[in-house]
Amino acid sequence: MEHFDTRLGQFFLDLGRRIRMARERRGLTQAEAASAADLTPNVWSKLENGRFVNPGLRTLARVAWSWDGSVADLLSEGPRPVDTPRLRHRAQLAALVRRANDDQLRLMVALARAVVTQDAASPPDREA
Repeated sequence: MEHFDTRLGQFFLDLGRRIRMARERRGLTQAEAASAADLTPNVWSKLENGRFVNPGLRTLARVAWSWDGSVADLLSEGPRPVDTPRLRHRAQLAALVRRANDDQLRLMVALARAVVTQDAASPPDREA
């Protein structure tokens, strides 16, 4: 039984390492990532540090879905899916949306609508 407990402990440490690496690749703080997953920062910290023993499927799904991943990707010990700027941006937006109040959400929607519906034929001038 001791060998099983050792392997299980290592599994949770590895899981936490994968969660932390995914969060850092997306440029999120623990608080932002926790907010995007609708978890408390304390729970997120325990997950990353391998101290949240036996997290439920719901918790793992919240973590994975907060950056458009899957629970299978999160649990996989194989190669990681390619991280893209799109995934990072979606995770960052999700964290911001969770923290925004109603007025801020209305402003975010108006801004996003203006950006998305902007005429593609005449993109805005960008500084180098």
